[in-house]
Amino acid sequence: MPDPDIKAVAVLQDDMGKSAATRAADCLLEQYDLGIIIIIGIAGGISGDVGLGDVVFSGVIADVLDNAKITDKSKRGMSIELSSQFYSTDRLLEFAIEYISIAKSVRSSFEEWQLAQLYKAETAIPGEFIGRSNKNEKVNLPRIHGGAIVCGAVSKSEIYKSTLKQIDRKLLAVETESGGVFRSAEDAHVPAITIRGICDFSDNNKNKLEEQTNSNGRKVAADNAVSFFKLQFSNPQFLLYLRQRRQTALALSDMHNAAEDDSTLVTRLLNSARKEIHERLTELSPDYRSKPIGYRLPLPRIKPAASNATASPLLHEQQPIDILESIVRNQLTVVNVPKSYPDNALPWIIAGELLLIEIDGKQAIPLHIDGGSIRPPNGTFARVANIDLSKLYLREDARPVIVITDFEALSPTRVAFLREQIDAFPEARVVMINRDSGDVAQNTEMVSTGGALCYDVCAISFIQISEFFRRTFQLAEQEATVIALRLSEMFRKFSLNAHPSYFSNVASEVIGSLLRANRRAELLQIAVSAFLSFIVANDKTPVVLSRTTRETFLRKLAFEKKVNLRNFTRTQLIAFVEEFAGEKDFEIDPIKFISSFQDRGIIHFENKHVQISLPFIESYLLSSELVNRPDDAKRYFDLSNTNFDFVSFDIYSEIGPSDAIVDSILTKLKGMVENLAAKQTSEHILLTNTLRPALLEKTTRLKALDKRIQDAYEDVNSGRSNSLEKQRLLDLATRVEGSARDAQNEIRREHSSEETTAYSRAHDEFRLWGISTTLLGSASERLNKEPKRSLAKYIVAAMSLLLDQHLRAFPAVEFQRFKTQFQSEKVIREIFDVPDADTVDEGLKDFVSVVVDAYEFSLLGSPIRSMFGQLGNVAAHTVLRTSISSIETGGKFEELIAKVWAAEIEAVEVKNELIKAIDSLPIAPFLRVTLSTYFMTRVYWTQWEKQKRFALLDAAEATIKPLNRSFDKGQLRRMILREDDSADRIRKE
Repeated sequence: MPDPDIKAVAVLQDDMGKSAATRAADCLLEQYDLGIIIIIGIAGGISGDVGLGDVVFSGVIADVLDNAKITDKSKRGMSIELSSQFYSTDRLLEFAIEYISIAKSVRSSFEEWQLAQLYKAETAIPGEFIGRSNKNEKVNLPRIHGGAIVCGAVSKSEIYKSTLKQIDRKLLAVETESGGVFRSAEDAHVPAITIRGICDFSDNNKNKLEEQTNSNGRKVAADNAVSFFKLQFSNPQFLLYLRQRRQTALALSDMHNAAEDDSTLVTRLLNSARKEIHERLTELSPDYRSKPIGYRLPLPRIKPAASNATASPLLHEQQPIDILESIVRNQLTVVNVPKSYPDNALPWIIAGELLLIEIDGKQAIPLHIDGGSIRPPNGTFARVANIDLSKLYLREDARPVIVITDFEALSPTRVAFLREQIDAFPEARVVMINRDSGDVAQNTEMVSTGGALCYDVCAISFIQISEFFRRTFQLAEQEATVIALRLSEMFRKFSLNAHPSYFSNVASEVIGSLLRANRRAELLQIAVSAFLSFIVANDKTPVVLSRTTRETFLRKLAFEKKVNLRNFTRTQLIAFVEEFAGEKDFEIDPIKFISSFQDRGIIHFENKHVQISLPFIESYLLSSELVNRPDDAKRYFDLSNTNFDFVSFDIYSEIGPSDAIVDSILTKLKGMVENLAAKQTSEHILLTNTLRPALLEKTTRLKALDKRIQDAYEDVNSGRSNSLEKQRLLDLATRVEGSARDAQNEIRREHSSEETTAYSRAHDEFRLWGISTTLLGSASERLNKEPKRSLAKYIVAAMSLLLDQHLRAFPAVEFQRFKTQFQSEKVIREIFDVPDADTVDEGLKDFVSVVVDAYEFSLLGSPIRSMFGQLGNVAAHTVLRTSISSIETGGKFEELIAKVWAAEIEAVEVKNELIKAIDSLPIAPFLRVTLSTYFMTRVYWTQWEKQKRFALLDAAEATIKPLNRSFDKGQLRRMILREDDSADRIRKE
């Protein structure tokens, strides 16, 4: 053992199975004071994500051995009914085990273990073997998976395997011992975890696999499990957990002295903190009540605030960072939270995360303090925290972190006293969370003399959301990635700044819908309910109105403002509240009622008129109201309005559009298709070689451009000495884009009135196509068969015609003129600050040329990518499968659109039809490169199921193959197979 204070005892059970394992555990518990029990062995894989030799460890054990019920199903069959007894592994222990694979400081040892075990496995099993889904496999790098494991009978039956999966859709593996051990451990209040190597796939190929591997699959699995456990003794988080458990065990053996025993101080503080954090989160977030102690919510990031008057201006350009990162780095961190931020639980969520980290090799101990109690002379940290802070501060195994909320910083005396308290413990960390804390930020004396930085709270990052879903719902990485991407896009689209407690409202049954269906209205409702719940919880008036009543009022307000275009002064709003209260026969104080919304940042007054502050709330409320007002909905969603409210229409369509609106959109879409079709007199431009952007002839130069820009970006971020020069290169791309757009606008201004009218008409046509796609996608579960099929048909036809019309109008000649202007010596000298006495390097001219070419290619392909993306992102729900498959097309490009659209839903099933449509296309380089790039983007970002991703990868290859170009598809397939290890991406973020 690397730590002399850690003792271990190993026992080999006297027989196979649960009973023998239980006897072994009971024997150990009788003879020793155990801090932890670890069961090590082999298991059969259940999940399609686990491979031979992978290592699984328990988050949950589902014991079915004592609760199986077999009943006759028919004369020739029987039914297996399983009733599970569930046991949980301590979440901190589970986290500690996984830490070895995700922490930068120790990940290299984990990767070395993976390679060493792979080499051993390849020696033991050099060839292929029958693997998952009856396909041949070879041994790969062993991966680790934490999650649900079942303790049940070993079987080759697919029926039994299917029955087990019903226990938990993310079940990893099946073994025969852990249930009894966990029961004994639970009775003794000792945490337990099982670590298993995967030796087979629990299917009817079990014997064949044994034969093909010469039974070496078991040896590889066992060796991987044992060696992975051995690796844990180089894992600081695991060793820390063991030390804390040892202290707990010592405390339990001498309970009457525990309060005075310094050796148990850290353990007692951690346990007390966990309990207090859970209780406070339950109070502050009602939906947290059903969560277990230790349930983790995602943390928002923070960004240096503009109020850092003494800090470098470069700070304001920095990217957001994790809150924990600032706490570890800085003695004092001040986080500003706006009044409209709905989450009062943020300080406690931060405290919960602090329980899981070390600072300078010491366990972080969070101590929460109400800022209002910090005042001279008696409001010291130690007195307010009710702890001997000096004793804790001097320990070698702990680092106190003082979490202060709502400190009143306007008093110089109190600020000076706080400064004295912070200075008294220079190695401790202090984080201040203040709502609308401009007063703290403006106190430059405290900030500058204390070496503190002020931060503004930011949105929760995509990667934090992804990790939350992966960890909480035991999802594979790509599933979690897709959910996070869709949620992030929803947050962006509806201007919803999601907060940590929002995610405690997301139930497990919503997860599948996030992957396969359209549930944005429900997710927005969660956020609206959270805001209104906080208002109800803080309402101290005699008549406390419910959340739904408050929502009804806000719906009426949103309707009057947006549809009837009424503006309300404060006096008029008070009258509106009184009118509402009179209708409902409430006796409320209208001023306090209005203030409750204003205090939470839901409404505010601008130019003396009330505004609904949060756009997502306004859109959701308005849409909900319009569903019940079909005539007003048709009036508001005017298809000819250039400022059409797409955001509200999206939600409205999902909740339930009126027949009149559906008929109106369908009629206009059909008419547009007929008009465009009458004008199309030649073959679709994308099926010809007319479009020849210069960049397609210069792919090697494009790679050089990518490298040069990336090198410049890294130089700027690292502050290398030539960063100023590199910054100019980075600025060039932005300048090219802006200048190109200016040039295009100038071209349009030079056009005749007839051409301007045509441009305006094209804008209206694209808008109508977008409205139609939004309607079909968002209302996919509301519409009947005929309108769904008609919309699908005309959407495909309109997309084909619009792309043809738009791309024929692209000003290719003007781009060449624009490039020539940018390559002039005058412009080159200006961009790169070349002195008049120096010669302009020809390489700079080439570089500018490639940048312009890249922008031309991107701009030319943008409508194709965006329209395909609209179909895939908005209207690719499984409920549309039949409607889309029924589309009858009128040409090769329409057929391509229909098959790409269908592939977004069921890529595996339609792959052959999609590739057939691709093969029928002519050799049109621009179309093929753009389409292949689109497929690759979908593989990487929006698909999560391996087989679907493989199907789109095949489509990308088929698309680009006729151009005698290729990519390393094998490498990409291997990447997909390995992608369950999401932690690596988390750390790279």
